Amino acid sequence: LNNRRRIHALRRRHRRHARIYAARQRVAARQARVYRARMNAALRAYRAHHARSLRARRAHALRTRRARALRARRIRAARARALRARRARALRARRARALRSGHASLVRRYHAYRRAYLAARRRVALNNRRRIHALRRRHRRHARIYAARQRVAARQARVYRARMNAALRAYRAHHARSLRARRAHALRTRRARALRARRIRAARARALRARRARALRARRARALRSGHASLVRRYHAYRRAYLAARRRVALNNRRRI
Repeated sequence: LNNRRRIHALRRRHRRHARIYAARQRVAARQARVYRARMNAALRAYRAHHARSLRARRAHALRTRRARALRARRIRAARARALRARRARALRARRARALRSGHASLVRRYHAYRRAYLAARRRVALNNRRRIHALRRRHRRHARIYAARQRVAARQARVYRARMNAALRAYRAHHARSLRARRAHALRTRRARALRARRIRAARARALRARRARALRARRARALRSGHASLVRRYHAYRRAYLAARRRVALNNRRRI
């Protein structure tokens, strides 16, 4: 602006005005250089701060994501542990109820007592290791506590082993009885089926023979009535009828006497 005003004043021969505008132009040029330097410095500072801030925000977001993921994993793991523990407690309670009520089968009773026996054995070994460790570190009180727990677990192990063996013996005896009963039943069933099949076959054979005999008698009677039978056949037919009638006479006589 001042450059244009200076040139305009020079063209109009206004030297004083031109000097004023030239001075103003120099002041504005100096101010422009100062402000350009400050502007560039502020831009560089902003870009550096933005880069630092971006790196910091990214690092913070990464840390936050990792922390959230870790927290979510821990929460999921804790929930899964709690769920497994609840299910295990419910399973143990169901098994205990079934054992107390006597509704559990002999195989289930045996396996329940075997699991309890093995768990008691593991507790014996664990408390023994803890007792030895406490004695090495001179913790007498802890050693006594672990020794007491070890004795309790050993007593439980003996009880559960006895119950397990009793359940196994009962299962084996029941299985042997059941096996004998099943085999006897299968043998009876096989024999009954074979007898029934023989009776059915015999009844069918008798019915077939009766049908054939009736059909033969009917054919012979038709041949006799029609006169188509030869004289020899007529003779033999009447002879058979005569002998049959004689047999019926003798049979009814015996029955009468």
